[in-house]
Amino acid sequence: MLASFVDVVGSVREKFILDFDLTPYLEDNDGREDVSLQAMLELKRYFILALRGKKHSMRSKVLDELWHNMVLHTAGYQTFCQNAFGYFLHHTPAKFQKAGHRSSTSIEFVTDYLDEFGEAPSDIWSLGEAAACDDCDSCAGCGSGND
Repeated sequence: MLASFVDVVGSVREKFILDFDLTPYLEDNDGREDVSLQAMLELKRYFILALRGKKHSMRSKVLDELWHNMVLHTAGYQTFCQNAFGYFLHHTPAKFQKAGHRSSTSIEFVTDYLDEFGEAPSDIWSLGEAAACDDCDSCAGCGSGND
């Protein structure tokens, strides 16, 4: 009985993630609507992997920018996380992973992605290394010690 309850909660959370409107957080993407639509879908898939316990460092610069835009709207992002995961999902790029956090390789990410969704679009995902936030100073969760 408990397992079926957990399954129902998980499916409700997945539906919330899939139905969530990310358009307010989009940047220009050089006017390419196809990139914007694909980016929104892929970030939602990334969140679904996290919901299913498959947490990985961000491996897409495009999605990292979209996620940063969400995080900057702190109250809205906190509400999103509570509804989507039941907890606050911190944004921490790979180079700032703390001891005890799962450190994943590109191969682990690709394996989890393929298991859940099929082939990962190469124009969105940088599978050679995690997204780097070297030039970002706007996200308090990026290793500044505030998360």
